Amino acid sequence: MAHVLFFILLTFAGLNCANYNNKNVVSIAPFDRDSILTLGASLIRIPIKPEAIKRVPGKVTVRIKEVVNPNLSPVSVKLYFMTEEKNWDIALFTLYPPDQPGTFVFRTNLVIEKMLKELKNDKNDEVFFCLQLQNEKNLTDTSLLIKLSEPVFGNIR
Repeated sequence: MAHVLFFILLTFAGLNCANYNNKNVVSIAPFDRDSILTLGASLIRIPIKPEAIKRVPGKVTVRIKEVVNPNLSPVSVKLYFMTEEKNWDIALFTLYPPDQPGTFVFRTNLVIEKMLKELKNDKNDEVFFCLQLQNEKNLTDTSLLIKLSEPVFGNIR
């Protein structure tokens, strides 16, 4: 009986994984699995393949895996799309408590629509998805470290 229950549980887990990994998730570019934000390296720029820009769905999920912030300094992260000449802001979020990891979900569809309209005449622009540590007034802790998972773009449900 235990073997049958275990098999059913594995089958159910496999079906859920298969459903999650299908058309609801879009990979836009290669990403270093353990990207890190610090005061010395406060920007992560992820290039978006030109053909993928129109396929980027309506939301992005950012998962903070680890936070090292011994002084509990306030920490904010800004998300935006960028070209050489312009930025399109998606969101600004603050970690609270400032030493706790978390998962954050933001809508991107309106920003992408605006960006595509403005880029319509110049198809050669290189576009980046950016995550940038915001330099708060009291943020001087050189041991600050934020480790992120790959941002996941998905459809709004």
